[in-house]
Amino acid sequence: FKGRGNWRLNESLLQDSKFVEQIRVELTNYFQINSNGETSVLNTWSAHKAVVRGLFIRQSSYLKKHRQTTILACQTQLTALTAQNKHTPSRTLARQIQALTDKLTELNVAKTSYLLHKLKATQYHHSGKATRHLTTRLK
Repeated sequence: FKGRGNWRLNESLLQDSKFVEQIRVELTNYFQINSNGETSVLNTWSAHKAVVRGLFIRQSSYLKKHRQTTILACQTQLTALTAQNKHTPSRTLARQIQALTDKLTELNVAKTSYLLHKLKATQYHHSGKATRHLTTRLK
């Protein structure tokens, strides 16, 4: 079983002000509960990093599931509207189909831009090193 590598922060989650406020509240509660003097500051700090990582993983998992269900719902609705439009064409159906197509395109563009950002970060990280990444690029 091969590991997934080191965990990296998804910086796009920090753009959501509600999520950032939720993190602030959670960390305030965490430090109020755990700074009682019984545990060392080093242990409290290490455990805090795990708590923060868990919050980010939970939020990214929620957003991924929400995005997948939205895409699936749009695709099924688009299939139904397309079939309905074949039998009885109308302008309202065409507008609904176009709106769903635009929404799916927007979701795909957002995912693609995130993946491009990740790729650029990886390229930058490995740019000055002779790694496996470089050897595969040279082949």
